[in-house]
Amino acid sequence: MSTCVELKQLQFTWPGAQLPLLSIPELTINRGERILLRGASGSGKSTLLGLIAGIHTSGPGQVKVLGEDLASLSQHHRDRLRANDIGYIFQQFNLLPYLSAMANVTLACQFAPARRKRLAQQSITAEAENLLTRLGLTSAQQRQPAHQLSVGQQQRVAAARALLGSPALIIADEPTSALDQAHRDDFIQLLFEACDAQQTTLLFVTHDATLAPLFPRSIELSDINHGSGGRDV
Repeated sequence: MSTCVELKQLQFTWPGAQLPLLSIPELTINRGERILLRGASGSGKSTLLGLIAGIHTSGPGQVKVLGEDLASLSQHHRDRLRANDIGYIFQQFNLLPYLSAMANVTLACQFAPARRKRLAQQSITAEAENLLTRLGLTSAQQRQPAHQLSVGQQQRVAAARALLGSPALIIADEPTSALDQAHRDDFIQLLFEACDAQQTTLLFVTHDATLAPLFPRSIELSDINHGSGGRDV
C-alpha cells in the first residue's frame, strides 16, 4: 500500500519558543485510510496540519506528502501541490458568503489545473452538482448564496469544495464542532462515502474523543508527540 503522509523525526519550534511544540518520531498514513487525529486545544493540531499542507515548513526529510519531501520544494511548488492534491475543510468553512453554493464549490478548480484535468470526462459544474446532491443539498439550495444556508448546509458545501477534482488527501479541521450529534454522525458518514468513491485519504482532526469509534484508526496526538504540545503547558 502506498504512503500518503509520512513524518520522520519531525521537530517544529515557533520562533522565540524555548521548547518544540511538535516532536514526532514517526507517523505514516497510507493512501485511502480514514484517520481521526485527536488532541486538546493548544496541543499543536493546527500547526501539524499546516506542516502537512505545506503552509509551514520543517527540516529536510521530516514531512513527505504523496512522495514529495515538502522541505525540498519551493513555496510555489508547495502551493501547487496543496491546490491540486489536498482538499481542506476548515472549521469556519471559509465560504464566500454572497456566492452561491455551486460557485463556492467550482471555485476550487480555478487555481488547480490537475483537479480540472481529473474532471476531463465531465464538466466541473456537473461534478460539483453531483457532489452537492450526494451530500444532501437540493438543486434550489445549490443556487442559494452561502450566507442563506444553515450551518449544516454550509458544512456540506465546504466538503464538496474540498472533494471536487478527487484530491489525494482531505484534511478536515474540526469541521463538526458546530453540529449536534445526529447531524455530526450523518456528515461523517457522508464524508466517508465520498472519500471511498474517490479513493481519497481522510485526515480528520478534532478535540472530541467521542468521534473515535466512528473511524477505523484513531490517533491521540499526545501519544505520538513528545514536544511541549503533548503536555499541558
